[in-house]
Amino acid sequence: MNRVQRSLVVAGYAAALLLSAALLYARHLQYTMHAADVEASGGMWAFGDLLLELFIAALFLIPTLLLAFFIRNCEKPYTKYAQTLLGIAITAPICIAALFLPAVGQSGSGVGSILGWLSLGRISASPVFLVALVCSRLLARFRRAKRLLIYGLMVETGTYVLLLAAVLLPWHRR
Repeated sequence: MNRVQRSLVVAGYAAALLLSAALLYARHLQYTMHAADVEASGGMWAFGDLLLELFIAALFLIPTLLLAFFIRNCEKPYTKYAQTLLGIAITAPICIAALFLPAVGQSGSGVGSILGWLSLGRISASPVFLVALVCSRLLARFRRAKRLLIYGLMVETGTYVLLLAAVLLPWHRR
């Protein structure tokens, strides 16, 4: 990866970070100016928050896929990239398991609450991460990187299927 490509990727991440911060601040201002509306229709505001989260995740997807495109011809960097994506994919089942812990999933304040919000954010951004894995797999040219990305896809998809099965299947109802 040459200097121009590296600069383009870094600028993309910086732009995504700045735009994300501006969008989050604007959302915070909406919450403070319309507190009564938030109280009256909290579910609609929560859905807006989810859409904002997915949009921010997609913003970070752009420079990530640009990075993958730039390094796809170099085996060592692309393998490191694939290992990183596999590591992130492994956080999905960990986050779901953490949400089942009462100290994390039902905590109102403290470290448990922060871990709960981070876990919930990771799980709700899973569809965008799945797109990153699929696109990265399509760009992969080396056997080891392809295999790592397939493992990441299996972990991410399997976690999502198990989560949906746990929520939708009737075995937990009485």
